[in-house]
Amino acid sequence: MSDSLLEEIPEQIYSSIEGYFDRMEFRLRCRDGIVSNYFTKGRGAVLSDFVINPNESLHICVPRDGIIFKNNTAFNLGGVAYLGGNTTLEFMNACSETVFKGNTAVGISNSIHMLDLTNIIFSIEEGSKVQMYDALSDEISNSDTSAATLEVKGLGEFNLRKTSIIKGTNLKLDALFKLKEGANLAGKSIENKRMFSTIDGEVNTVEVESFKNDGKIEMEVWREGDNDSIKTKDVEIEENSVLKIVANSRRFDKRTYKMLEYTGDCSGKFKYVEMDESFGKVKSVNYEHNGIFVTLEGKGIGTKFRNMKDLTRNQKSLAIAYDNISKTSTGEMDKIIEKIDLLSIYNQEATKKLFTETSGYFLANMIRNGTRDEGKRLIDERMEEREQNKNPEVWGKAEWNYVENKEDEKKEGDCIDRNITGIIGYDKVIKKDKYDDKFMLLGGFVKISEHNVKQGKNNEGKLVKSGIGFIGKVEGKKREIRAIVDGSYDIYDTKRCVRFEAYNRGEFEEVEEVNRIEGKFRGSDKVKNKEEYNS
Repeated sequence: MSDSLLEEIPEQIYSSIEGYFDRMEFRLRCRDGIVSNYFTKGRGAVLSDFVINPNESLHICVPRDGIIFKNNTAFNLGGVAYLGGNTTLEFMNACSETVFKGNTAVGISNSIHMLDLTNIIFSIEEGSKVQMYDALSDEISNSDTSAATLEVKGLGEFNLRKTSIIKGTNLKLDALFKLKEGANLAGKSIENKRMFSTIDGEVNTVEVESFKNDGKIEMEVWREGDNDSIKTKDVEIEENSVLKIVANSRRFDKRTYKMLEYTGDCSGKFKYVEMDESFGKVKSVNYEHNGIFVTLEGKGIGTKFRNMKDLTRNQKSLAIAYDNISKTSTGEMDKIIEKIDLLSIYNQEATKKLFTETSGYFLANMIRNGTRDEGKRLIDERMEEREQNKNPEVWGKAEWNYVENKEDEKKEGDCIDRNITGIIGYDKVIKKDKYDDKFMLLGGFVKISEHNVKQGKNNEGKLVKSGIGFIGKVEGKKREIRAIVDGSYDIYDTKRCVRFEAYNRGEFEEVEEVNRIEGKFRGSDKVKNKEEYNS
């Protein structure tokens, strides 16, 4: 075992992990509770059979701040520990956490390697955890006479997060033992007295020669037909045994799952098999010659969001849309519907809020603000104030607007639009002669406007409209005709927030063309207006 790393660090910053042999005390130097970067060309980078003699026990007292074994490397086996010869290694956790992560042996993930008659014990008190991110391994000459033992006991929690093949090891479990992150487990035997759980959102497989249960087993099923499974030769189920089924969806019809598979004998039955009634019901449990089969009945493939009470019009529309899509949805869309369905079980108000957010009200408000053309009023002002002289003129106008629409039941949050518009134009007056009251105005312009729209905390968008146009006006004593032809190139950039901390980003463009002709007829007592506006 090399401690070259230790020599580079001043002695005063070391802390010690304490333990004891029967013959003497034990101290493992570390830095802030982290045992890392130990390296050996042999076996057991931190603990090996050079440290623990045959028939000897080492008990490590995990401090309250915990221990982290990480990035230790052995060129042989046992990234952290290599033990054999009837030795015992015990980790005693009291209100602490022990972590094994990033340790390797022979270039692959490995923390602890066990030989004949090795005993590894994790004593985990309530509130304590062991996080095993690395694989466990063994090398047993005869599993019938020289099997190793992995014992986990106490009221704490042991999480195995890496597939481990320890076919020569008996597992004695009297704690909360969990397979996580899709880890599989192969061993000689498992005896579960408290809790054995494979609930991790992945399909887990356990393979042993014999499985004995006197506690609770938690296993997961999928509506597509997959499920966690325990495969063994012989099964022994004690009278207090419980099997809990956790479905990843309630959107399934009737389906049968093979939870335990055996080639030998099965003795005993579960006291009961349970399932969250929000997801479905356990219809039957059958003990066949080759396995234990559980038949479940879900709530059906299609969702029933439309039956929720007090939905607004927008919410109802989204609920009906999701109900229709759910019958045939696949891929990412199906995952979204699954999340909404799970949310609706526990929090219908949050589900309604989600429907409001996804109803498209913000996009509608973006388009509504975009169609409000402040430039039209500026051009009308220009034609009203233009003096009847023949001098060509270059002109410009600009304005800033703040528009606020209050929140209501159909949308979430006040909608605020900050808009700035600018126009630059050129026009010229043409008169028939100096005695004629009629005159004609012709001109052109370029315009640009920007809308910055925000609604609620996280919905925001930007619209940039740029375009060109032409104006014409003929005015006499009793009548006036105006014509405006313009077009714009509009760019929308929106960000819309929905539940699950997701943002929908949308970018789209359009070309808008506007033709407008207005006529005004003047009389002695009234003015008759006629307007035609096509977009």
